[in-house]
Amino acid sequence: KLLQAGVPPSQVTVVGASKGGFLALATAAELQEDAVSCVVLAGCGSSTEAFASRLRGRILSVYDASDRFRPSCETTFAGAPKLRDKREVVGRKDVAHGLLYRPRADWLDPLVEWTARR
Repeated sequence: KLLQAGVPPSQVTVVGASKGGFLALATAAELQEDAVSCVVLAGCGSSTEAFASRLRGRILSVYDASDRFRPSCETTFAGAPKLRDKREVVGRKDVAHGLLYRPRADWLDPLVEWTARR
């Protein structure tokens, strides 16, 4: 709706945590817009590999190394040759999936940096 309303794609960032991260990636695959940014908080995994080849835009993945779900985007990124930019930040605060339960510098700082870079 933002793009349809005339918001420049470079000013749009889709952020999702856990299952919402999966949905953010699905949005990136559906939009097919190189300038849109996505931030995925502990939301990648084997289920996101299915649409990796359709991913476009800029994607930042953030998760904690102690997360039992192992939500890395590494494999998804490897299968996504059309991505304009990608980055993965692995925190080491031993907070597991709790990384996303509240605002934390561990994910807010990389998110702000990512959206400012464009």
